Amino acid sequence: MDIALLLGGMISLDEGIKLNGEGIRLLYLIPIPVSILLRFLLDQMANDASFKASRDVKMILREEIYEKLLRLGPTYKESVNTAEVTTLVTEGVEQTESYFSQYLPQLFYAAVSEITLFIILLFVNVKAAVIILIFIPLIPLSIVAVQKIAKRMLSGYFAEYLNLSDGFLESLNILTTLKIFGSDPHRSAALSEESENFRKTTMKVLLMQLNSTSIMDILAYGGAAAGMITGVYSYYNGDVSFTGALLIILLAVEFFLPMRRLGSFFHVAMNGMASSDRIFELLDIPEESSGEDIFPHGPAKIRVTDLKYIYSDEREKSTELHGRGAIRGMSLVINPGEVTAIVGKSGCGKSTFAKVLSGSLKGYEGSIKINGIEINTIDDHDRMLRIAYIDSDPYIFRGSVRENLQMARHETTDDDMVKVLRRVSLWEDLIDQNGLDTYLTEEGKNISAGQRQRLAMARVLLSHAKVFIFDEATSATDHETEEILLDLIYELAKEGKTVILISHRLSNVEKADVIYYMDEGQITESGVHDRLVFDDGAYSALYEIQSELEKYGRTNHADGSFDSATEDSKDTDSAITRTVPAVAVSQEPSPQETDAPRRNPVAVMLSLVMLVKPLVPIMVIAIILGTIGAFAAAFVTIQGGRLLVSGSFDKTGAIILVAAAVLRGILHYGEQYANHDIAFKLLSTI
Repeated sequence: MDIALLLGGMISLDEGIKLNGEGIRLLYLIPIPVSILLRFLLDQMANDASFKASRDVKMILREEIYEKLLRLGPTYKESVNTAEVTTLVTEGVEQTESYFSQYLPQLFYAAVSEITLFIILLFVNVKAAVIILIFIPLIPLSIVAVQKIAKRMLSGYFAEYLNLSDGFLESLNILTTLKIFGSDPHRSAALSEESENFRKTTMKVLLMQLNSTSIMDILAYGGAAAGMITGVYSYYNGDVSFTGALLIILLAVEFFLPMRRLGSFFHVAMNGMASSDRIFELLDIPEESSGEDIFPHGPAKIRVTDLKYIYSDEREKSTELHGRGAIRGMSLVINPGEVTAIVGKSGCGKSTFAKVLSGSLKGYEGSIKINGIEINTIDDHDRMLRIAYIDSDPYIFRGSVRENLQMARHETTDDDMVKVLRRVSLWEDLIDQNGLDTYLTEEGKNISAGQRQRLAMARVLLSHAKVFIFDEATSATDHETEEILLDLIYELAKEGKTVILISHRLSNVEKADVIYYMDEGQITESGVHDRLVFDDGAYSALYEIQSELEKYGRTNHADGSFDSATEDSKDTDSAITRTVPAVAVSQEPSPQETDAPRRNPVAVMLSLVMLVKPLVPIMVIAIILGTIGAFAAAFVTIQGGRLLVSGSFDKTGAIILVAAAVLRGILHYGEQYANHDIAFKLLSTI
């Protein structure tokens, strides 16, 4: 549309010259306002189309990633960590969207506009049109050359970016632990070093882009200068009219603008391609096929035969690890209506077995049958509904107690929820608050660990599950909560459910109907508690050690030599419960979110200025280079006009014109490098 506007003005000018001062007819002024209006309308339509396209791209990509994670299920963590997924869904998708909304449209526009301008200039002056056209292919060729080099660098760049993101997220998650052990200064120093390394890597990539940008500027303004000189020379030779020569001067710079803008989107294209590669790597992760059988009816009897499992990072070395996996040759029978306990030392494979049985880990060898049906032939969704898994750290979602419970069974009634909360002895803690509408923060941080565990138990009890796996579900709770949970676990077995209790504390499994002792991924002992103690094996030895430790703890507490955590924890739940904010509507944000003061924009700017105070000299250099570069760019067109009206062809003026074009490219390089160096040093500091 800039071209149409320019041509409209040139038509009016040309007609005015032809009229020899008789005045410009109104008819010849019409193209100018028409072009302005048309440009405005088309720009609006282009922006709307770009917005809708980018919105759709982001929506489609995020839906694809989400659907992929749902299909992978909990096993996605074997192939990609959560921090990387979070980065891809946010920053990665945004970069890919920029590729589609900025780079690709500009690519097509550049191609079409160059052809259009060339055709227009052919009717004005063939020599000038051809000379300008010669410079055009050199710009994309320089982009392609740099892309080949930068692509290798960008693959490492994005991987380093993900590692930095992963490290930062991990540091946030373990901040309390770092504070407890006084390791936060060391962690901060490590993060600062990683951030600085990433900044240096970014600057290397940027250096490649700036080299490309400088070459493009020199070619663009150099080509424009060559076109202008040719046009002016043709004018003085009588090959083109004054209006035609002026049109060449004005269009020469316009000719290269689309390509220069395309080059400015070079980093967008590179980041978008790198992000796309990682996104498609995630989408291409092989999926374990889901079975088609439904979960068998009736009480669930589980028979495990020669079960083996090796974690994915060890499978490449499976020939060396034959027989040395997390589970190696495990066989047992789990009957409904009974509590089946699985015990053993840490690292023996208890939790791995629980995750294989629940479907969190796939790719096992051997056989796991429920009522005679192999578990990997059962539909994944149906299996997840029928097998409930709860560990020592269940996740509590932000929202109301009602919303957390409805995740187990959406159609459940308030009466059913209150009954199950009474069953886990949690309703009394909530009734003084907002009951089912009591607001819980993310991960349930505003309630105690015992309350979180009881809420998770209530959620499990509301589910449609037939098989219940409790993996150290009482290990992080106080004595009172532990007793409540254990009573519920044994009650479930009496109701005919299939219950698997995994515990490191053997006193919790004394009443179990059958106990399996694991060692190095195998069942080495089995039976009831009394029999295993009598056999004087590994179970008996571990039980004796734990009994002595518990006896020692009780003795010291009776002597008053130390305070038992058990006694102190009795009041923990009620004390912490009283801190739960009384929020009537669960959708409302937490107080931390609503009461946060908003900073004045001026204050924010001043804070940033204080952060970049050491970088002021570089900022000054960037401003100076940018200012001179802008003057150099404007001077190219001005000098072309001066040559046209000088009265004769000025060779010295032509040389000055070319020098200004080259100087523009060099100055632009320095300005951009200084600006980006400031930006990334600021980001590294923050």
